[in-house]
Amino acid sequence: MIYVELPDTEVRRLPFYLAMEEYLARNVAGETDLFFMWQVDPTVIFGRNQIIDNEVNIDYCRRNGIAMCRRKSGGGCVFANRDNIMMSYITANDQFARRSAAIRVWSRVCCENWVLTLRTRRATIY
Repeated sequence: MIYVELPDTEVRRLPFYLAMEEYLARNVAGETDLFFMWQVDPTVIFGRNQIIDNEVNIDYCRRNGIAMCRRKSGGGCVFANRDNIMMSYITANDQFARRSAAIRVWSRVCCENWVLTLRTRRATIY
């Protein structure tokens, strides 16, 4: 696995990270899995099949400066901000079935370790 790191720590808008995933999947991923972490300013992210009016309070988002963005993949509607650490894991299509169990285990171990670290520092975990 290769950790993809940007040359700076600038927080970018969500479409940048979605485009980065797409670029890496189409042009870099192959035999090696890719991974990167990122954060965004307040943003509501909704899937390609969701009806935005049913999922998002658009007026509230506009009044409060919350960006809204549709991703190409499916899935539920989520809110992200700088309190979240978003993770992207990219693997080749023909490798996904073989690696999906390993990805689930890896994700669980990462989350468990983060929670343990936060608890030892007496951070509030929601």
